[in-house]
Amino acid sequence: MLSYLEADPDNAQLLGDALAVALDEKATICDELATKIEALGTISPTAKFALATWRMHQQNWQAGAALLQDLAAEYPENEPILYNLAQCFAYSANFLKAFKALKPLFGLTDAPSTNTCLLFARSGMHLAEYDSAETALRILLENNPDDDAGLGLLALLYRDNLNSAKAVSTAQRALQLNPANADANLVLAETYLDHQDTANAEKYFSAVLDTRKSHRALRGRAMINLVRGEAQAAETGFKELFAIQQSTISDYQLLALAQLLQGLHAEALNTLADALRQEPNNTESKLLKSMILMLDQQAEQAKSVIHDIKSSPNTAALETATSSLEQALTGNEELAKTQLLKVLESQSPQGKTYGEVISRLLGNAPGNTRN
Repeated sequence: MLSYLEADPDNAQLLGDALAVALDEKATICDELATKIEALGTISPTAKFALATWRMHQQNWQAGAALLQDLAAEYPENEPILYNLAQCFAYSANFLKAFKALKPLFGLTDAPSTNTCLLFARSGMHLAEYDSAETALRILLENNPDDDAGLGLLALLYRDNLNSAKAVSTAQRALQLNPANADANLVLAETYLDHQDTANAEKYFSAVLDTRKSHRALRGRAMINLVRGEAQAAETGFKELFAIQQSTISDYQLLALAQLLQGLHAEALNTLADALRQEPNNTESKLLKSMILMLDQQAEQAKSVIHDIKSSPNTAALETATSSLEQALTGNEELAKTQLLKVLESQSPQGKTYGEVISRLLGNAPGNTRN
């Protein structure tokens, strides 16, 4: 093929075919061919797809997506094009665009491929589109009931959708097929952590991290340190999350708890301030902030935060929480602690962990250390 290119170096079709072959063979000539294709301006669909694939190989997701969007407009039902486009979006953490890119494939006569079903389901789970995600996984498992990747992701879907029994049984089945299945190991790790079994939780989180650098597994490992009272290690773990991807509000809250256990009240308040800048009306962040202010004996500021919570529409649980904080401010600390722990355990996805840590914190409050 290179000899043909020597005779006709500006032939877009030949360049595209050569790049496609070079990609398959992982040839070092890819970058040179890609540069020549881009210089031509108007290129064939084959060349454009090969060029997009090369940009994906370079992790240039934006350039890959731009090329594939052009192709998708011309071939709106072409699965390889739509799958690669969705991959570009997913790797850029734009799960909504990934989900939308693949959705047309689920209305066609032919069932989508395994990889398409998995990517569509995972993107849907990020968006809490659980019904669509489960439908995709059912299609996959109908064609291959022993697909461990499909079973592992289905177990994670059940876990995220608060169906613990199905999550555990499906995860166990996936692990029988493949003991290294990261999603299934994650389900069991988080389940053990729910029950404060840190030894088994750590074992399964480690199995996940042996396979991939998972945000949830790193977060779980940091939570184990928090439950064990190893606050400095927990703080380091939570800060690691901020380096690998945009963290959630609960990551900020857990980091604040780790700082509190070290007596770093000022740092914990700064962390919660960051959380409240992202979600100004997050009541859990406000509850934790008011608790720190109470521990610092800043009663008036604590009252101001409590008043702010009470001025918003509240659930019965939040009414109980604010009432408990007011009880603490009037000296009835035992009743306050009991009520507050019940609320946090019922409201928070990490409720039992919060309860364990806050109980230790309120039972033996550390002094405020300021740098």
